[in-house]
Amino acid sequence: MLRGTAQNPDVFFQAREAANPFFDAAAAKVQEAMDRFGALVGRHYHLFDYVGDPEAERVIILIGSAIGATEETVRSLRADGEGWVCSRCASTGPSTRRLPRALPKTVKGIAVLDRTKEPGALGEPLYQDGVTVLAEAAIGLHPSLARPPAGDRRALRPVVKEFTPAMAKAVFD
Repeated sequence: MLRGTAQNPDVFFQAREAANPFFDAAAAKVQEAMDRFGALVGRHYHLFDYVGDPEAERVIILIGSAIGATEETVRSLRADGEGWVCSRCASTGPSTRRLPRALPKTVKGIAVLDRTKEPGALGEPLYQDGVTVLAEAAIGLHPSLARPPAGDRRALRPVVKEFTPAMAKAVFD
């Protein structure tokens, strides 16, 4: 038990910032572990894996329990220009910078299915991180992001929608 601790806001913020290099390195460490797993068992995974039409215009980005059903659906619809990206890292953050490389250049619309609920947030973590990284890629803000050819900034600026209960109802309708 710890009692009586206090930090001024500046000290607290410095401690939070000091943790950033560890979060930034996490994506590479997770990918290294997946690469070792692949070498051992022959099944290879990445932080973001794309399945579907290489020229898909509509893509679903998801994580968690919906992956299997979505993969079956997309494989059966592949001729219709559908695709999906599976996020294998539950805490997205810096790993999301790898997302643009997983998307076909032809994508125009994205639906993000996130199984998390963040009360008071503008959107769930996978959705917010995805929107941010696609916007950064489109304007060339982050040097490590894959960028479209000069003059083709639209390629990484698709419309991104968060998957809502109303959208789930539309599936049944």
